[in-house]
Amino acid sequence: MAAGNFGDVIKHMILLELVDVLTPKTKSGGNFNYFETHGSKMSHQVKRSSSSGVVRLCNLYHSGHPILQANLNSNKYLNFIHQYFTQAPASIDYFSSWYLVNAFLTTKEITPRIDVCEINRDTYLDTIKAINYKFPTIHYSNTEGYSLLKTYLSKGLRPSLVLIDPFYSGSDKEVQVSVSEVNHIVEVLDFYRIPFLVWYPVYSKKLKFNFINANNHIEVDNNTNNAASHMNSTGMIFSNNISHHVLGIRNDILFLDHLGLGWKVK
Repeated sequence: MAAGNFGDVIKHMILLELVDVLTPKTKSGGNFNYFETHGSKMSHQVKRSSSSGVVRLCNLYHSGHPILQANLNSNKYLNFIHQYFTQAPASIDYFSSWYLVNAFLTTKEITPRIDVCEINRDTYLDTIKAINYKFPTIHYSNTEGYSLLKTYLSKGLRPSLVLIDPFYSGSDKEVQVSVSEVNHIVEVLDFYRIPFLVWYPVYSKKLKFNFINANNHIEVDNNTNNAASHMNSTGMIFSNNISHHVLGIRNDILFLDHLGLGWKVK
């Protein structure tokens, strides 16, 4: 999937809204430990000529869409990526989940610890150069995310939030393995009462997670005729100990229904 796609936009929008409600409302400092199991690069180039989700939002901004304009300040994600809307180069840098969380927490004067796992060696080497020593709060590891997370938990580390964002594409067998791994690590996180989010896409059929229920997830349909979208819908599953935030965050993103993009919050 291309960076900045429909799935990325929804994932990042829900993620930043949740991080906001899990951290202090006032600029009084504090700490927040964020762990991401499958990290990828710090940023990806997204062409302005593409039909990706973030580019479609940019186009709405430049057309003066009143509902988008009305939500720029109140929605944490839109407010934070507003820079993409005001610039007009041929391509934009679309940042990853972990970079957005780190930067967002910094604006709240909260000291983050960001742990990110990337199993691909080439991706790791490229990204660690980009991080260099500019981001001392980011701990970027060339390792398998679930194993490192279990190691951290065994040593007493208790993340404030874990994002489980695995690779779901590939053969049916590979997808089944990925879902099985998610179901297993969720059992571990539940045991330690660690808050978590699980991102998932929906293509032709639902993925079968053991822990999903009617009250612990937000899903957004992608009812667009755009052939480049592929993804029928996408969602985020909340751990039970933070599922009380689902209704509020769902209400915060209901404006997506009225942008004319064919997106529908469920």
